Amino acid sequence: MDWAATLRKESLRSSILRSDELARRYGIAEGAVGNALRRQERRGLVEHVSRRVYVNKLAHRLFSARTRRHPAAECVHFSGIGACGVGEFRHKAPLL
Repeated sequence: MDWAATLRKESLRSSILRSDELARRYGIAEGAVGNALRRQERRGLVEHVSRRVYVNKLAHRLFSARTRRHPAAECVHFSGIGACGVGEFRHKAPLL
């Protein structure tokens, strides 16, 4: 599986990646998805923020290009992830 292409496709859907949801969506074992996401983290394409939760950095680049601002400029709360703060990710959403 081409994970870089998959991450690009997923970046259009959301900047949040859940390994269990990806496993279901693509019919792959969750352990294999976790291993793939850790490899992509070493490449700088995702960031592990919590158990089974990753931030897709390709989505950040898309948002940054759309808003012409740095993606960490403002905080957006995502359900089930908690408030932005120390050790948690920050994300600038595009203005609609």
